[in-house]
Amino acid sequence: MQPELSLPTVEDGVPPEPEEQNSGVEVVEEPAPAKIERRESDFDAGRFSDVMFVRLFADDFPTLEVKPRILAYHLARAVLAGRDIAYDQLHRDNLEVRQVVECIHKANVISDPEIEAALSCYLKRLWIHGGFYDSLTGKKFVPDFSFEQIEKVAGAARAVGADLDLRKGEPLEAKLSRLKKIIFDPDYQPVLADPVPRLGQDILKTSHLNVYAGVSMRDLSRFDESFPRNSRLIRVGRKLVEEVYRLGEKRIKIPPGRYAQELRRVIRRLQDAMLSARADQRKIFVGLVDHFRTGDPAVLRDIAEYWLENSFDVEFDIGFTDTGIDPRETKGIYRGMVAYRDRLNTLKVGMLPRYAQHFEDSLPWAPEYRRTWSRKPSALAVVLLASVGRTDPICSLGHRLNGGSRDDQAPSKVLVFSNAIEAYGQAVVKKVIYEFVQPAHRAAAIESVGEALLMQTSLREVLGYDLGKTARSARKQLTFAFAPVRAMKAELAALWLLADPKLTELGLLTGDKTATAFFRLYVADSVAQQSFWVNREPQHPLFLARRIIIRYLVEEANVVAFEEISGRIYPVIPDTHGFKKAIARLLNRIERILANADRRSALKLLKRYSSSPKWPHLERFAERAREIGLRPVAVCVNPKLKPLKDPTGKVTEVKVLHKEKFSQQMLRYRLY
Repeated sequence: MQPELSLPTVEDGVPPEPEEQNSGVEVVEEPAPAKIERRESDFDAGRFSDVMFVRLFADDFPTLEVKPRILAYHLARAVLAGRDIAYDQLHRDNLEVRQVVECIHKANVISDPEIEAALSCYLKRLWIHGGFYDSLTGKKFVPDFSFEQIEKVAGAARAVGADLDLRKGEPLEAKLSRLKKIIFDPDYQPVLADPVPRLGQDILKTSHLNVYAGVSMRDLSRFDESFPRNSRLIRVGRKLVEEVYRLGEKRIKIPPGRYAQELRRVIRRLQDAMLSARADQRKIFVGLVDHFRTGDPAVLRDIAEYWLENSFDVEFDIGFTDTGIDPRETKGIYRGMVAYRDRLNTLKVGMLPRYAQHFEDSLPWAPEYRRTWSRKPSALAVVLLASVGRTDPICSLGHRLNGGSRDDQAPSKVLVFSNAIEAYGQAVVKKVIYEFVQPAHRAAAIESVGEALLMQTSLREVLGYDLGKTARSARKQLTFAFAPVRAMKAELAALWLLADPKLTELGLLTGDKTATAFFRLYVADSVAQQSFWVNREPQHPLFLARRIIIRYLVEEANVVAFEEISGRIYPVIPDTHGFKKAIARLLNRIERILANADRRSALKLLKRYSSSPKWPHLERFAERAREIGLRPVAVCVNPKLKPLKDPTGKVTEVKVLHKEKFSQQMLRYRLY
């Protein structure tokens, strides 16, 4: 970690108003740079094991005004300053293991190339999955080096002065011995949080998340949390105590809490950002700083609606809002992102909420399941610059800001990452088309991939999760099945609506042929992905949803077949009309489950289709996919923001670079 910077004092987190730009100095507008034409290969940033790296671009970043560019830089630093919090929340040893391996790697003392390769491999997996549990399956992975080998190289690193983050008075040997079991024993705490606990098991006691300690569900029946999102709940004697995530505030006698050091850095970066923010956006920063100081959830709620209902040139999210992995869906894991508005694609994506009621009424379920859209989300296309959280840097194509609310009807702002969608389309989807879409339909798929992928993703992220009625008790009744069933609804609704004539009427798609081409692409991509996931059980809701959908279409609906063409096997859709009818049937089934909180039907569906398929040709599909460079997991390499400073250290300009490698990016993130 770099030393703290000496920053100007800012009372109450509110900096002085910046001077207006009417100082008599002529401001010369730089000409907008010419559009850069990118090749498919530009988006491919290499491979590692089961991962392919996808490069994100922010080519029009220089067209932003100077202040938004500087604001984006400081916000990226603020988001990254809390990155270690997420590591620590996911497991009590998580951050310590990553830091030890990073320090050994940076010491550059390993002489054996095999050990060096094994340690580098383990470190990359720690970065990719946010720790030593696979973020898609929830299962622990162990390194290919031995305990004796890491003892040796750690000792060599210590000898050359590497800081191995030793506890005060703790010898290196004791530290490594303490971490030995969690790193090397695959049977010790093998799953982070069991998604399907056995009958009678306590879901908190089977979880190894570092947001509870010594607490059971029975304890919570008699305990009211004051800080449900932003605290670690522990048992001290017979009492439950909330360790609140906060810096503390001396003036009102609020003591420091958990993560005070990290939140101090976050606050300082936010205060830097305030100086470049618009006046109306500055009130959000003030509220966030107050929240991180006091931990008070009410402060966050006070600014949430304003934050969500207004849009800005630079959009961001930061805080303890990711509740998806907590068995109770209550405790928030730290996450954050920074992006700037993609004006052209926002014109397209922003149309969808306006016609939410039309799309609702176009879905193929009974009228009693249709909701009335009294409050609609706002939707923007944005260019992603930086993100952290439990599933980063695995590629995400969208992000929802909802102030931490679990109420699906609460106001929300949905950000669709247009540069991530473009990069994924160019680096991944086009490879799928070339190899797995039958030759006669390949050209149509290539032609439509850009607009169809943007629109399908936007329909899913902006509207899909909230279409239809969901019983208030659905989360509680469906438990672990709720997230994948809801993801299935979003995915299926987006597929169905892609063929809606309204999209063509609005100029969002060029015609019905685009939807048909995307159906073929969707099937080809789903089959290719399942070939990688044989005998592996994804926990990620969207990955699991896609498995269930494609198995249903192949095995029950019989609307996807496998056909040999010129000696190669392709997944095909013999009848497009029949394919759409099958989507409608499954969509109806899902909506009934959610509207009625039908646990039995949900479990039946998951039991039937959540395991890996047994289709013929899957092994050969996986071989073909690997031959063309596909991998089961796509990881984003983000743009790098480089500041230019004046002699006083003030940032006066920010440039964007796109040549950084993944390892360079992750080692740079340590400095924040």
